[in-house]
Amino acid sequence: NGGELALVHAMLLRAYMQNGALADARREAEWLVAHRGRAYVEWNSQYLLQPANVLESNLALLSLAEIAEQNGEVDSASSHLSQFKDAWKSPPPMVAQRVLALEAAISQRRKSGTDQK
Repeated sequence: NGGELALVHAMLLRAYMQNGALADARREAEWLVAHRGRAYVEWNSQYLLQPANVLESNLALLSLAEIAEQNGEVDSASSHLSQFKDAWKSPPPMVAQRVLALEAAISQRRKSGTDQK
């Protein structure tokens, strides 16, 4: 109903991604992105979850890009990836690896012409 912690949406996003439920994962990622400001102000045990919320809202942008790429939506994937890069200039290596893999997949789709505009 919207009163749950942002972390609930982040965990649902991960669970849906793991199970290949991309439509459900997209819904949760879109919720996190639409409520990015909430990551900074959500009250939870004296704001203890604030860093995790900000991290998850940034990762939701990357997840949207990955979902779009998996669906063959290259322009959407590129747009979400650009938003992610604006939000997180220097991600840690494990996240940077996801970015590199996504950039390679987008490039490959563009070369092979398999995007679904």
